[in-house]
Amino acid sequence: MGQKQVAKFTLEVNSKRVLPGAEKNEVSAAGEGRVAGIPVFIVFTHTGQPLPDGSEIATGDGFLRTKEGCDVAFLQGVGGFRCQQNDTPAPQQAWQGAVALKSETPKFRKLNGRVFWMEVHLDLDGNSVHRWFALDLCDEDEEEADFDF
Repeated sequence: MGQKQVAKFTLEVNSKRVLPGAEKNEVSAAGEGRVAGIPVFIVFTHTGQPLPDGSEIATGDGFLRTKEGCDVAFLQGVGGFRCQQNDTPAPQQAWQGAVALKSETPKFRKLNGRVFWMEVHLDLDGNSVHRWFALDLCDEDEEEADFDF
């Protein structure tokens, strides 16, 4: 199966909370982004469990909302997120995993059930920033016109 980008959101926001080393590590973020060219407000939370190698595995979920506050989609973690830490040049965490999009909103209905690959990069130097990248994974022969955006 090939990969083709038919929908993407990119988000860069300040994190609300980063608790490295805590028994229950919760990282939440919210900010504006775009999905398939549509401006949305993205809220995402994941909860991690430490692994013996010092990394973490996490599950996560979130919402996409319009600026008017209407929910347009639900993101649900698939298979968890793997965390890797890097101490240079500034402490960072990189979370990688997949999320499935669930939506009954007309503009997003054709993306319902899609699985997106997500990367979340956190700078942990006191100015924690989430950088989000998510790509839709689909067959190369699918037509973008099918999504009618």
